[in-house]
Amino acid sequence: MQLKFILPLAAALLFSNSYAQDNAPAKKYGYNIFTLVPGAYTSIPFTGTMGDPGLGACYERLLDNEGHFGFTLPFLYNFSQNRSFNSNRYYYYSHSLPQYSGPNNYSSFMFMPGFRFYPAGIERRARYAVGMSFFAMFGTEPYGVYDPAYSGTGGEWRYIMYGAMISNSINVNVTRHFFMGLEVNFGVPFTDNRRKDDLSGDDIGAPIAQFILKTGVRF
Repeated sequence: MQLKFILPLAAALLFSNSYAQDNAPAKKYGYNIFTLVPGAYTSIPFTGTMGDPGLGACYERLLDNEGHFGFTLPFLYNFSQNRSFNSNRYYYYSHSLPQYSGPNNYSSFMFMPGFRFYPAGIERRARYAVGMSFFAMFGTEPYGVYDPAYSGTGGEWRYIMYGAMISNSINVNVTRHFFMGLEVNFGVPFTDNRRKDDLSGDDIGAPIAQFILKTGVRF
């Protein structure tokens, strides 16, 4: 008598398990993504300052089975350009609008831990993502450059910038393990103690824009 109930129940369990496996999303790509950043560009678009190229790396971990949510940890090293300090009274002791010709060895380091949301599932070859992250930038810049008119002396100013950033990205799995991505970020600083640019406009605390090209492996 008991066998009449056990056999149909076992058959139903086997069928339901087989159906669930057949309808589960196929895992084609891994949950870990490690990329290098061969090209990045960080700028303050409203004033035209801080047009700095950079290099970096990024690690991302998808947090759920279908890959909709991810944690990302990018690092960037940016190279300040000479034109970032042109015609700036805070970098000169003369008001004759000189052009900066000092050493181009000023730079900044940036990291941006945050989270991403992918509307499409993990099995898609190409996916769009939107995210929110915290960013911190640590850099150096000149605060005085020698000017014959005033015989001034210079120094190096170390600044810190903290803020929040919104990211938009297109992510493509070229193969199962080869990954490429293009990212556009917009950030708003909460604190910014860079020197004030009083000739080209006060860009302290101004929003920043960022473009990032990534390529790497997925596993």
